[in-house]
This record gives sequence, structure tokens and C-alpha cells, in this order.
Amino acid sequence: MELRRTVCGMVAALALGAVALGTTELAAKSDPVPVKIEKPQAWQGVNQVVIGQFSVVFMTKKVDYDGGGFLSTSDKAKATGYLTGLSEADYQKITDAVYADFLTQMKDHGVAVLDDAGMEADPYFAKVKPEKSGEKADIQLKKNDHGDGLTYWPSQLGRNTNALLNFRIMDRNMVNAYTGEYNYAKTAKVPVLNVVYYIDFAKPASTSGGGLLQSVKVTSGLALSQFGSQFALMGIDGKLTRMLLQTPIEEGGDFATITETTSGLQKGMHVANILGAGVFGGKHGTMNTKFDYRVTDPASYAAKTLLVTSRGSDLFIRQMEGMR
Repeated sequence: MELRRTVCGMVAALALGAVALGTTELAAKSDPVPVKIEKPQAWQGVNQVVIGQFSVVFMTKKVDYDGGGFLSTSDKAKATGYLTGLSEADYQKITDAVYADFLTQMKDHGVAVLDDAGMEADPYFAKVKPEKSGEKADIQLKKNDHGDGLTYWPSQLGRNTNALLNFRIMDRNMVNAYTGEYNYAKTAKVPVLNVVYYIDFAKPASTSGGGLLQSVKVTSGLALSQFGSQFALMGIDGKLTRMLLQTPIEEGGDFATITETTSGLQKGMHVANILGAGVFGGKHGTMNTKFDYRVTDPASYAAKTLLVTSRGSDLFIRQMEGMR
């Protein structure tokens, strides 16, 4: 779903108490999906691994800035989107399906997933306390853009451990997990594979025009995000190397209804700033908007998530296969 909000429309909304919404069909992009491999030599000959961490981070808040640059034709705008409408059970069921698909693909491509009892017996790994399902993660997007996400682990794995995500300052739990993987990989001579997938729910917001003619366009879009999705391998030499997704893997089709939730006070202040700048000169500031992306079809959201993560797993594992 797509929604566009204009300042002129905002002025009318202040008078009428309503905001006009518009929708359009979301089209899937066919851009290439490259992977950045930090140290290709570290992946050579890897045909068996132990799984250290497998996490799916579902984005629930996304902040985009657009416009306002030196060569920009529009004023600066900020759009904050919030994903709603899914339950903890929905997220867990999706995560379990993603992991099951991952295991199938590992087997199909000749990468054996070994028993993790030896790693769990490591003194440092034994100190790791289970992370809470739904743990909030801060997501670094581009430039000043940030997002929030909820982190889930597959129930099949039997443990919620974290060696890659920053949940808290001075995270001893993370240090113990990382050290346990390091010790096991070096002593057992078996690499430890960590997988993190970030699931995006919105395309980047865009703005056009300025002043009372400025508009902000937001569109729902399910994607495996390039901001953080990765395979990270703790090698038998004790060094961590990564494969990083560089371009989002997208799946078209609507799954959410978008509603603007910007408060009337915020709208009024922005209009007043524009009018004041016109009279007294100066800048009128950034256009701030908020939107709710409510999932109206959880089954569709789940199916699209499995499609993009399956394509992501295939992409990463084929890179491993090609370097064997």
C-alpha cells in the first residue's frame, strides 16, 4: 500500500478534520542482489558447521529522512513508520518456518549442520543466559536513519543466544557467547555459523516540493533488509568473517493498511512555521510525519517473509558452495 501526504492537504485536514489517503499496487523490483564477502579464503572448504546464533529481527519502527540536501528539489522531511497487527505467536511461527527452510537448504547444498553439544559444554558458553524472545534491537539504517526491531530465535534450536546483536551496553551475555564460539571453533576445528535476518516492512519514504506544496510518500514493502542481514562465520582460526547482504531482497504485494498518525498539534505547528517563515523569513524546519502500517493479512506477511528469507538463504549458501 502507498500513502502520500501533502502540506496543502494537511491544511485542509486541519479545517475538515480528515486526511485523504490514496493507495496503489506495490511492484517488486528486479535489482541484482550482491553479497559482500569480507574474507573469501575463510569460507573455503567449509562443508560442516555448528549453528551458534540464528535470529530473525522483525522491524517494527523505521525512520526515514529525505530531501533538504544542497542539490535537493524538496524541503527536508522525516517519516516514522510503525508496524502493528502481529502477535508474538505470529513472529515465532514465522521464525520457525524460516529456520526449517534454512536447514533444508544447507542439506541440499551439502553443508552438514553438526550437533552443538560440544559448543554448549564450553565453560563460557555455559554461562550464557537465554535472551528473551521479542528482545528489542536498535537497527542502524543509512546516515541518521534508525529503526527498532523485535528479535526471535527458532524453537527448534532450543536456545536464544546472541553473539552479533547489540541489545545493551557492556553485554556480558554477548561476550560469553562470542568467547564460547571462539573456544569451540579453535579446539574442535569446526567453524560456527551465525545467521541474522532483518525483515523490513516499508520502502524508503520520499518527499517532493516545499512549503505548503510539500508531500511525503510512504509505501509498504516486505523485504530481507540489506541493513544487517548476514552470515558470520567463526573460523577454526578463531577469526570472525562475514557475508553481508548489499541489496534488499523484495517481495511485492500488499499486506498492510497505512494510516497517518501525525498529531493535529504537530501538523498545526508545521503549517504555522511555514507561514511564519514566509512573513518573517528564515527556515520553517523539517516536515515530521508518522504512519501506522497495520498488518491486515498476517498469512500474507508470513508467506512473503518466508519467500525473501528463502531467497536470502539460497544466495548466501550458494556463495559458500561456490568457495568449497
